[in-house]
Amino acid sequence: MSERSRRLHRPDPHSELTRRFRRAILMLLGIGTVGTIGFKLVALDPDVTWIDCVFMTITTMTTVGYGEIVPLGQAGRVFVILFLITGFGLISIGAVEIGQWVFSAEAKYFLEKRRMERQIQKLKNHFIVCGFGRMGWTICENLAQRGREFVVVDIDNEILQTHCSERQWLYVAGDASDDQVLMQAGISRAKALAAVLPTDADNVY
Repeated sequence: MSERSRRLHRPDPHSELTRRFRRAILMLLGIGTVGTIGFKLVALDPDVTWIDCVFMTITTMTTVGYGEIVPLGQAGRVFVILFLITGFGLISIGAVEIGQWVFSAEAKYFLEKRRMERQIQKLKNHFIVCGFGRMGWTICENLAQRGREFVVVDIDNEILQTHCSERQWLYVAGDASDDQVLMQAGISRAKALAAVLPTDADNVY
């Protein structure tokens, strides 16, 4: 596999962040749904409302304990025991996942990326620099010195984060030969594009 291919297939922290959040949220929603339906089924009172079941689920999951809002028999208490064991475990896992994100560098990356996306969407008549090698770096420095707005596009996310973020240069991590990536860089509103990619084939594309 070429160096370009290895860089292109490098995992994106944003994708990992989305996957972890989705897993945590789905776990919490899933256990909440199971609890609500379960309390509805095991309740002794057939007229118990769904709101009562949701309330009972939340108080049980958070171990707050307000008593039996939903009247339960022996089968209901067995359900509560099993639900407490399973629910507490899943809530703990979800809380850890979210907590790790909040206090990790991924949170900073995610917020920074969202900020850049909003800024890029507002750009008009800007320049797009495809490739952040020696020539791309020189072009960016010249544009920055002249006060011109520009977006850097390169497949090496680590290099972009290291060198562009500290200079507050806008960038998009991705393959510059991909139309979707260029759309993210605002190609339809750009004034000019400089293609300084490693190979002539990519520059021609």
